[in-house]
Amino acid sequence: MVALATIDDLAAVMARDLSDSDLERCTTLLDIASQRVRTHTGQTFTKVTTTDVLRVRNKRVKLPQRPVVSVGSVTDLNDITVGFDWDGLTVLDLARTPVNAFEIEPRRTGLRTVKVTYTHGYDPIPADVIGVVCDLAAAALDTPPEQSGVQSETLGPFSMSSGSKYPGVLLTQAMKDSLAPYTAPVGTAQVS
Repeated sequence: MVALATIDDLAAVMARDLSDSDLERCTTLLDIASQRVRTHTGQTFTKVTTTDVLRVRNKRVKLPQRPVVSVGSVTDLNDITVGFDWDGLTVLDLARTPVNAFEIEPRRTGLRTVKVTYTHGYDPIPADVIGVVCDLAAAALDTPPEQSGVQSETLGPFSMSSGSKYPGVLLTQAMKDSLAPYTAPVGTAQVS
């Protein structure tokens, strides 16, 4: 997928010109940082059209990607068109779907899953998302490759180091907090 920030965005955040050795690492670091943000939020961010197979609950379907720009089609798994009403946000109401053979026969149930083709994403990418991606990449870029992922602790005369040469592109709690509005909600479980 396309990185959520550009090298120019990164240079602006770092407020300095990037050296040739920095430029060699920038593209990879921006890709890694973008994937970390996508994985954490569950969102693709870039504007695309996808087809997802989604579970129907109480004749409603919740679209996982935001913001939803448009809904192209809803079909059952046999590619038969299913009627729907879209709330303009992320919920499709399938209640207007006429009774089908599954609902007429008592031993069968209604639709359990549907295929939804819809367009979602931001154009342009929100500035705070670009900022988090650039902060991640800048932190890794400012750390020499041989020091990436190395953690050390000193207590009196004792010193300990651990880690590997893994690129240090890790989300901090402050970054996670700024991405919270974009994070896909997780369902809750009732315990009794």
